[in-house]
Amino acid sequence: MLKKLLFLVIITSFLFIGINYAKAENSLSFSKSESSYSGRDLEAGEKNVQLLKFVVKGENDEKIRIDMLSFFSEGSSVDFSNYLENVRISNFNNENLSESMSFDYNIAEFRGLDINIDPDGQRILNLLADVKEDLPSEIDSFRMYLIPNHVHAVIDSNNDIINNITGDVRGNYFDIGIEEEVDTEEGNSNGRIDDEEDNEEELDEAEEKNEEAEEVLEEEEEKLEHERERIEEEKERIEEGKERIQEEKERIEEQERERIEEEDSDNELAEYRKSSKDLASGQVDNLLAEINQLRNRVKEQETEIKYLKGLTSELSKIGEKMKSAINTFITYGVDDNTQKLGAGERAAVINSYEAAFDKLPGNEDELNDVIKIANGRWPSITNTSAENEAKDEFENIYKRESNMNNANDNAAVTIMAYGLRQRAENRNLQSESAGINTFKNIYNRIPEDTEDWNILQAITYSGATR
Repeated sequence: MLKKLLFLVIITSFLFIGINYAKAENSLSFSKSESSYSGRDLEAGEKNVQLLKFVVKGENDEKIRIDMLSFFSEGSSVDFSNYLENVRISNFNNENLSESMSFDYNIAEFRGLDINIDPDGQRILNLLADVKEDLPSEIDSFRMYLIPNHVHAVIDSNNDIINNITGDVRGNYFDIGIEEEVDTEEGNSNGRIDDEEDNEEELDEAEEKNEEAEEVLEEEEEKLEHERERIEEEKERIEEGKERIQEEKERIEEQERERIEEEDSDNELAEYRKSSKDLASGQVDNLLAEINQLRNRVKEQETEIKYLKGLTSELSKIGEKMKSAINTFITYGVDDNTQKLGAGERAAVINSYEAAFDKLPGNEDELNDVIKIANGRWPSITNTSAENEAKDEFENIYKRESNMNNANDNAAVTIMAYGLRQRAENRNLQSESAGINTFKNIYNRIPEDTEDWNILQAITYSGATR
């Protein structure tokens, strides 16, 4: 059992009521007191500790005069002035009505503090103090003694004794326990709620708060679990994406291996690969030895001036080695067929490549496609956009959609898209003349640029018909 320290607050000396009326009507009552520190120890340095809050009721404009308060500890002698200081009375807003003149041992003197009853017939009062030293305390109740002139009654302004003080008057004190409610109309107490009931209420509140905290925690855990699931799903998507990328990479590598193997098994394609390697690495002498030519620097300069001048913008985007490779291809060719085509046709192949891919060849593989195009072979690298434009042109020429499963239609679209050249030994000037007439009938003009000459090649050599 916890040791309880019982504070007994005694209001002594004169309590004056400021209005005269018949004794039968005079009354004074107290109700509902409480303390802000019940059930805990007071610690040194605490300010504005509410020792007691109570309601004084009476007639409108009645006046209470307080001269002093006495503090008592039941069963022991305690000097509360060693523990408390600045004992004062305040209203319900904690605005000071008066501070004690002195606080010696357990006596707080106010020397005639008049407190008026409010128009609503009551006045809420607080007894406050500051804590000087630690004071262990578990308050059971306060008891307010009504002993003006040492007589257990209240004296009115005519010094007449009024005996009908309502409330729970027990012997010579007025009991207003911490959690006790007094019915001021009936003058009967509803009884004190004991410590066990207080504890039960506190436990109920604690359990309710604990349940609320658990609900919040469950919600947070649920959110966290959802976030974990989302992260796991995202990880799975990333892994799937990596797998798809790896599969695509392996597929492309496999296609490249097959293409190289095919080229290696095809003597012509193998020669093209060797020539593109010499071009890309700047091995001009090796290339010229293969085609039995001598290097001619003047001719190379003439080629640059005549054929590369219009490609200045695109040439600035590639390195000097690639620029030199293109110049070498146009100047000399790389094999018997490209030699026979002539420099103009070889330059047209470069222009066709630039038109199809919106750039000049920039590495060995792209130079290899240039050589394939010049020899009438399908390039390894393709451009869907260029092919779609060629399909539209096909429909304009032949008044129908192209069928890419048809060899002739496929050839026409590919020639227009990439500028595939007819091999020199297969060229037919008569067929080309007829093709020019067909072109003029369709477009009402003669071929003017690279795209036009590619269209003419398709009309002349693809075999496609309306």
